[in-house]
Amino acid sequence: MSDPSVTREAVIEFLSRLSPPGLHELILALEDRLGIERAYTPPLRVVMGAPIDPWSEPEARFVITLVDAGELRVAVIRALRELRELSGLRLAEVRALVEGAPSILADDVEEERVEAYEAALKGLGVTLEVKRR
Repeated sequence: MSDPSVTREAVIEFLSRLSPPGLHELILALEDRLGIERAYTPPLRVVMGAPIDPWSEPEARFVITLVDAGELRVAVIRALRELRELSGLRLAEVRALVEGAPSILADDVEEERVEAYEAALKGLGVTLEVKRR
């Protein structure tokens, strides 16, 4: 039987004021009292006060391949040279990648870096291949 004086909103309000460790202890106590067994118990990890979702997808990573440098090789070399902060490549290395296409420009990079490479090389007649790792 449920107590009509205790509303769902009141319970939610009470639970929202608990600290993450306090809520975790309450959940464990309820599991013991109600005889509930979980197949998997995620560790309680808290970063900056927010729990980390143990079932979240990891960030996608990509491989960027320069398939064809096109006709404007000097412009491509300049554009890639300007991305030095992202790539860490020196001029000789950039030149070797462009002249030796197809070649891998970046490996194991996040989507923001893929977008930066695509933006820098847009309109230069370059063919890039981006594959998810």
